[in-house]
Amino acid sequence: MKKIVSKLMDYGMDFQYENYGSKGEHIISFELAVEIWNKEGVITIVFEGESTKLSEKNVDHAVMVVDQICINETASF
Repeated sequence: MKKIVSKLMDYGMDFQYENYGSKGEHIISFELAVEIWNKEGVITIVFEGESTKLSEKNVDHAVMVVDQICINETASF
C-alpha cells in the first residue's frame, strides 16, 4: 500500500488512509473517485463502478492501475 500511496502523492492527489490492523487497509481518493482495499491478501480497486481484484503479490500491477487512473484524470487533451 505504501507504493500506491506514493503514486497518489506523485500526482498530488488528495486521499485518506485507514489501517484496520489485522482486518486490512483502506485508501480512498475523493478527487479520483477511487477506493482501494487490502484485505486478507487481496487488493481491491474500485473505480467508476468497476472492481479489480489482485493478489497482494501483484502490488506492482495495482500501482500501474492507479498510475493509469491518475494519468487519465490529469491529462489534458
